[in-house]
Formats: sequence, structure tokens, C-alpha cells
Amino acid sequence: MRSKRVLAIGLIGVLLLVFNGFAAPAVWAFTVGHRTEAQIVDCTRGTKQRTCEGVWTTADGDLRRDTVRSGSGGRVGEQVAIRIGPFGEAYRDIVAGWGNRVFFAVVVDVSVVGSLLFMALMSLRARRRAVEFADAAAGDEVLWRVDEHTVTDRSGKRVWSAQRVGRRLDAVRAADGGAAYPVHSSEGALRMDHPAGGSVGGIQVRRDGGKRLSFTVFDGDDVPFAVIANVSVLDSRWAVTSTARVRCAEFVVAPGHHRIVFAPTAPALLSPLMAAFLLDCRRMLLEGTPGPFQRRRVVSTPSDSPRQPGPRHAGGANRVTQSIWS
Repeated sequence: MRSKRVLAIGLIGVLLLVFNGFAAPAVWAFTVGHRTEAQIVDCTRGTKQRTCEGVWTTADGDLRRDTVRSGSGGRVGEQVAIRIGPFGEAYRDIVAGWGNRVFFAVVVDVSVVGSLLFMALMSLRARRRAVEFADAAAGDEVLWRVDEHTVTDRSGKRVWSAQRVGRRLDAVRAADGGAAYPVHSSEGALRMDHPAGGSVGGIQVRRDGGKRLSFTVFDGDDVPFAVIANVSVLDSRWAVTSTARVRCAEFVVAPGHHRIVFAPTAPALLSPLMAAFLLDCRRMLLEGTPGPFQRRRVVSTPSDSPRQPGPRHAGGANRVTQSIWS
């Protein structure tokens, strides 16, 4: 993620440099640039606009012939007032000579700065809501704090840690050098295996046409036993509910650290699966979110079927599991 941030900052910097670099010479010319007059000596019409050249005397007393910017309205032989820019270029001394350049620069600057301020405020708000969410957790509930690398409890003790190959989550390791649970990823899904072999279970995005993003949680036999569903887009708050409609956990996704609170009645199987989900949260949410260029192939199952195709049989990104509550 660090490389993506550097790339984003670099692109913003280039954007600001291009538009402000386009406007800066004109602003300099019309504020402190040398003022003189040029005689239009030639005009040609290009594919987009008419271009005129002029001859003028520089501040050093030399004659110079070059393009007169914003001088397209001039006529050959006409004397026009000009301003000299920092690189010796000439701008016709009218508002149109610099207004358009400044206008676009101001629009870009305001848009970029406004967007950055908005994102900063949203990030601060999300962090504050995540802290409030954690502070509201009851004493008998298990509270985790999750970043890209580790899962810690209330006291800051490590519970789980991520093992990655590049950016891909490869395994989730229990605390204090415990066993590593291999994780297998596909688009919008993950499956976890026991260290000694056999499946722990998996989590797969539900593509049943609902308005809000949700995921189905399967046990080792590919039987769905819980649903992860977004309950507040504004706060990025999620609930984990069993198929019997019993609340198992709630969590919030926030910049830096996510927080999850498990109910005392939450099944033990949910712990390693949610650790993997939250450690791989960015990928799961990004790949699970429907988009205009995302391919889908719906697999229908009978509404009275007690079983659903789990992550082992889902076929990756192009499968859709039916709602287990339908």
C-alpha cells in the first residue's frame, strides 16, 4: 500500500505542476514582466486556432521575432501591447492572454486541495468512530485491533499475525509462534486450511443482487453458518450474524486499524476466519464490490437447498451464492 500512496502523491504533484506551470509564466508576465509593443508581421491559421508572430524590442534594446500568445485577433501591420514572460515569450496585454491559464490552474488547485481536505476529514472521522466503537465494547466481549500485519487484543497482545508472499495473504499464524493456517485466495473469496491438513472453512462474497455488500461464511464442510453484512456505509460498520440470526460479531473498517468485537456466544470457528478476512480486508472488499467492468456468472440453486457451494467449489470470481436467508 505504501507504493500506491507514493504513486498517488506523485500523480497529484505532476498534475499540480503541469497546470500551475502552464499558468505561472503568464501570471509572472502580467505582474512584473516588461511591457512593450509588438508589430504583427505574420498570421497563419492552424487546425485549431489562428497564430500570429510579431516583432518587438526587448528590455536590452534587441529586436526579437516570435509568437505573440493570445494574439490571434491581431492583423498584419497592427501594433499591439505585449508583456514579456520570464523566458522571453510575449503575451498580448489583454485579460484573455492570462485569464484562461489562471482559470484552469485555479480550478485544478481548488479541486485537488478540496479533495485532499475532504479525504482527510473523512479519514479522521472514520478513525474517531472506530475508537468510539471499541470504547463501547462490553467487558465480556472479545475486542481485536487489526492492521495489515497483526491482530491484537485489548491489552495489545498479539493474537494472530499475517504471513504474506508479496502482497498476497499466504497464511495466518497464531500468537506466540503458534501454528500457521494456510490461506488460499480467489476473487472475492478466501479459504483457510488446518496446519495439519483439512479445511477450516472459508468466506465468499454474496452476489445475490442485494444493495449492500455481504459475504457468506462456510465451515470446513462448505456449509454456510454465518453472514457478514454491511450495516452502515457511512461508518463502514459491519455485522456478523449466524444463520439462526444470532449476532456473533461486529466490526468497523477504518484507516490504519480495524476493530472487531465478538459476542460471548460467537462460535470458535469464527475467530481464525475473521482474522484472515480482516487481515485481507482491502482485497476482499475491493474484489467483492460490484463494478461496471466486473464479469459475473450466476449459479442458481434451489431455494430449499440446505447446502451452498462454498469457497472450495465456487470457481473464483464468476460464481454467485444464493442468500442463505432466502
